Amino acid sequence: MHEQSQKFENELREKTHTGQQALASKLVSNRNIQMLGEASENLIECRRVLKHTYVKAFYMKEKNPKDLFEFL
Repeated sequence: MHEQSQKFENELREKTHTGQQALASKLVSNRNIQMLGEASENLIECRRVLKHTYVKAFYMKEKNPKDLFEFL
């Protein structure tokens, strides 16, 4: 699933860049355009972090801390 997510991230990055260019041609505020790019990069980073948490959860031994970790 994470491989599919990475493909989606690449598509998202390209679409965001294309959308930013289109908005710039319509004289939309630079700050709004920049926020669009920042939001997509934040989403990509959050998915990377989530992907690596599965490994940590797999190796946790104690049930209560593991349950709390997975809940969070």
